[in-house]
Amino acid sequence: MIASVEPDFPAGFAALDPPPPVIAALGHFELMRRPMVAVGARNASALGIKFATMLAGDLGRSGAST
Repeated sequence: MIASVEPDFPAGFAALDPPPPVIAALGHFELMRRPMVAVGARNASALGIKFATMLAGDLGRSGAST
């Protein structure tokens, strides 16, 4: 886990308004420093979830990190 006040907190998450106070990750945390695209919403509707799933799939197939 890493808190938003720590120097290694990923810049992409820090740019959110408001940023998450803490991030928990399994695996290789250093991957969060690579360029990435995030798709989703904090309170997504069913249509929003369907769109985000489609967009993430398209981005993944194109080679982008999702």
